[in-house]
Amino acid sequence: MGRQYKQLYKEFLSNVGKHRVGTVIPDEFALIFNVSVEEVLTNKLSVMGVNKKITDDLQSLTASSNNVAMTIDNTELYRCFTVARPTGCRRIKSLRVVLDDKYNSRCVYLEPHRKNIVLESVFDKPTIKRCYYEEIVQSNNLYIRVFVPTITQTAKMYCDFYKEPTLVSASDVISTNECPYSNEMCTDIINVASRMCIERNQDGRYQTFVNELRQKQNNQ
Repeated sequence: MGRQYKQLYKEFLSNVGKHRVGTVIPDEFALIFNVSVEEVLTNKLSVMGVNKKITDDLQSLTASSNNVAMTIDNTELYRCFTVARPTGCRRIKSLRVVLDDKYNSRCVYLEPHRKNIVLESVFDKPTIKRCYYEEIVQSNNLYIRVFVPTITQTAKMYCDFYKEPTLVSASDVISTNECPYSNEMCTDIINVASRMCIERNQDGRYQTFVNELRQKQNNQ
């Protein structure tokens, strides 16, 4: 488990104080913190394939959606089933399907440019042990489509994924609530937040925004 938000706030104030940045109120810190989480998360997800340590850093963001019945998709030339992408899913970690209530098949992401080649290949086409999936948009909603053997009648999805991070509020900042991220990730977030604050402090438009935030807090 990571450190308390209150502690992270103090570390942040210490960092920006070295650069003579004025006082940063909790509301402002919460905004910067949330943007920083997004930057750190995006960077870590982009290099997951070459850095296994990141899996540990993002452990608190993992979630599962299991035993979800899928619907036959007749819009494709190939045998496939479709299901809505899990709510709050940022990125799929792993996916498998149970075919006809008896075959446990792992799913491999199907790159768009290899779709027809793979699905029409005698050696690579879907089997009861290995299926393929792609992510699609239908009516502005995200779905997962899984390509399965032609004899398949039913399919159920088991999906592990990374969920979207929870936004931090000003009340979290001044509380003893613990940040869900690892100590290393907390440090990365605070370093990014400190950098952002120092850079933005030199922008007159950002200063106007901060002053409005402070005025709002003083009037409460």
